[in-house]
Amino acid sequence: GMEMVAASKMRKAQDRMRAARPYAEKVRQIAGNLSRANPEYVHPFMVKNDAKAVGYIVVTTDKGLCGGLNTNILRAVTGQLKDLQSQGQSAEVVAIGNK
Repeated sequence: GMEMVAASKMRKAQDRMRAARPYAEKVRQIAGNLSRANPEYVHPFMVKNDAKAVGYIVVTTDKGLCGGLNTNILRAVTGQLKDLQSQGQSAEVVAIGNK
């Protein structure tokens, strides 16, 4: 019944995830090498400045089929925002994702 369909979909998703791992690892490697390739270049986002607010880009999923992922992301961000607020810091948040 439905359990078989769900199990089959889960297995396919896990297979796709496993297949993507080597690519993800390579991307991670390339990104790491890029950061060391030109040490005298520092992107403005990586330079300490006297910004008045903390910025967050919060990425959630477009579909709600991922257990508590979105809930946990939003809970973590909310906690961080409360900590900043208690320290008198202001924050800007941009959200990406439909859920």
